[in-house]
Amino acid sequence: MSKRDKSKKYTRIVLKSVSLGRVLDRLRKHYEAGEQPESLVIPYVLTCAAYLESKLNDSLLEFATKRYGEDVAGAFMSLSLPRKLNVLVPLLTEGRYRINREHFVYQRLASLIRVRNSITHAKSETEEIGAIPEDLVSVPVISPGMPQMIQIPRQFREGDVVEK
Repeated sequence: MSKRDKSKKYTRIVLKSVSLGRVLDRLRKHYEAGEQPESLVIPYVLTCAAYLESKLNDSLLEFATKRYGEDVAGAFMSLSLPRKLNVLVPLLTEGRYRINREHFVYQRLASLIRVRNSITHAKSETEEIGAIPEDLVSVPVISPGMPQMIQIPRQFREGDVVEK
């Protein structure tokens, strides 16, 4: 018998939520003690969502691997965060319970997921507003040939505030 025949495979589950939990705690403390806490809002929201998803993944992966094997566990890992939330409770309770989508905690989680998605998957959008001539400002536009000036509403300029 060769050494190769005696070799066995070992698997371990590495829980990612532990390190994210530590980061989240440090971010919270820094946020509470900071002079400019608004600069931490986006990292904090993203870390909260990442921590939530990693905790769900930890539970789902551990349970599904033990109960159904690695292939099924891997399939669960490919679900979106909202689907994982909806699957986790019936799976862990063997179908006895479902998550209450009307409950305020679920609504808060759904809101966190929406905010996370809007930050991480930011998409450009169009904005249309009405403006009177006094609210227009001239801005340069670089186009083929020579730069030219166009008139745009003051609100479109970053940082400008229109007084009413």
